[in-house]
Amino acid sequence: MLEQCIGRHSCNLLNIQENYQTLSLELGDIEIQKLTLEKKRRAVEEVLLQLQQVEKQVADSIQEKYGRGTINIDTGEFVHI
Repeated sequence: MLEQCIGRHSCNLLNIQENYQTLSLELGDIEIQKLTLEKKRRAVEEVLLQLQQVEKQVADSIQEKYGRGTINIDTGEFVHI
């Protein structure tokens, strides 16, 4: 009877240990995914900064040529301020 009790506890302990190992692997996978996402985020942020620089250059060029105003993107109409 005592051997059966110890045997059952051993099986439970083995299952617990396997679950910990599985969770550890999953956490490792999550950390790798986080690193990958952080790398992608930095790349997207860099593209965003470049786009903002181009936007500023275009706006400066339009302002230099036409003065201060707004452009209706749908009609292309420029309205002086």
